[in-house]
Amino acid sequence: MLERASAQVVRANTDHGQASGFIIGTTDTGGAYIMTNYHVVEGAKTVEVQVHDTETCPATVLGYHGQKDLALLEICCGSFQALSLQETDAVTVGEEVIAIGYPLGIAGPPSVTSGIISAYRYNDERQS
Repeated sequence: MLERASAQVVRANTDHGQASGFIIGTTDTGGAYIMTNYHVVEGAKTVEVQVHDTETCPATVLGYHGQKDLALLEICCGSFQALSLQETDAVTVGEEVIAIGYPLGIAGPPSVTSGIISAYRYNDERQS
């Protein structure tokens, strides 16, 4: 599972920061959609995504949600596969999970850790 999933985990690099991200979908033209942190791309002059620890592609910020610290990027021209995600209804407290990413901008392959889902909270913005 780790080998399969780590191919969809990427680095999002800007002129003022770095974050982990992951491929959430592919485009009809051979590109990919990347989910990452908004605080890293906010106000950035350049955004690039490094895939497979080697391939660097320029990225376009398609949208963001500042309060949830999420940004959607698009890259083009490659062979990409989206990370398989579970529906939130299938996630249960106590379930084992892994986290893969590139913390603190450290060079090298992604780090991996494991844990459990300790709580599940849904924030419905429509409620006051």
